Amino acid sequence: MKIYSKIIMMLTAVLVFTACSDDDDFAAGEQEKAGVQSAYFNQNAYLKSIEVEPEAASFDITVSRWNTESAATVGITVVNNEENVFDVPASVSFAAGQADAVLTVTAPRAAEGVNYGLTLGIAEEDRSIYGQGFREIAVDFAILTWEDLGTGYFLDGTVSTYFDVNPSVPMAVNVKKTVTATGECFRFASPLAFVATALDEAGIGYNGYPYNEPGDCDEQEHMIVIDIMSKGPVMRTTELGMDWGYGMFKVSSIDYGIYDKGKGIIAFPAGSLGIEMSNYNPGKPADSANPTYLFLSADAYLSFLEAGDEE
Repeated sequence: MKIYSKIIMMLTAVLVFTACSDDDDFAAGEQEKAGVQSAYFNQNAYLKSIEVEPEAASFDITVSRWNTESAATVGITVVNNEENVFDVPASVSFAAGQADAVLTVTAPRAAEGVNYGLTLGIAEEDRSIYGQGFREIAVDFAILTWEDLGTGYFLDGTVSTYFDVNPSVPMAVNVKKTVTATGECFRFASPLAFVATALDEAGIGYNGYPYNEPGDCDEQEHMIVIDIMSKGPVMRTTELGMDWGYGMFKVSSIDYGIYDKGKGIIAFPAGSLGIEMSNYNPGKPADSANPTYLFLSADAYLSFLEAGDEE
């Protein structure tokens, strides 16, 4: 982490213990039954939103087990297969000592741009006793075709909630767009996951984050996705790909943003995004201190600058 970066906001760390949900049906002290694989889904019962390209109409789900002593096969049940578009293996196999196995689901009959629901369960004779939430998983699946809009510019106002950095530095990003059942959707790789090496070809924005040094970021692709809802834009929870000694940065929407389609600008005013670090305030996002912008083109960003100069 750069030495000029300094914490400007402190949060009190709170250790939170979450009680079991109402659907946990085991008795206190009850143990897994001997000989049963005690299998469960790692993802619990949370809805998983999965979006793939047309040429990759499949996805993987991890199945785990407590009893790893010997090789075994765990049965998979289909609770809901919307419009019968999914092909699901009837079981998943584990080698002796193996705790996790991958179940690959395909969707050969799914149409592009349509959302489909799939709910899977663990066979009763193989499943863990610990709660219905571990024994079923729901998936929201869609095949999407993305249109390449070219270079846009991203201004991040979230990191400055904690660190004394300029929130108005433009970063060049490749913006893609698709249309879903709920409206337009935009995505681009987080530029904060990379060290800035130079300005982009247009000389407008940085390729990467200028406040990163080697080791500050993972240089991996972390896709930032913005859904345009009826009330405004929403940024999906995303890891930014940077760690300045306080854990991975993560952003998420806590209020709706503003989408000016005519000007090609998506804006998240101060307070509309939450920012957290995995080793500092996990699960306790702080309101962003400054606005965050996505400009869908160079013209959109330059027009924004000109309008600001005129005020």
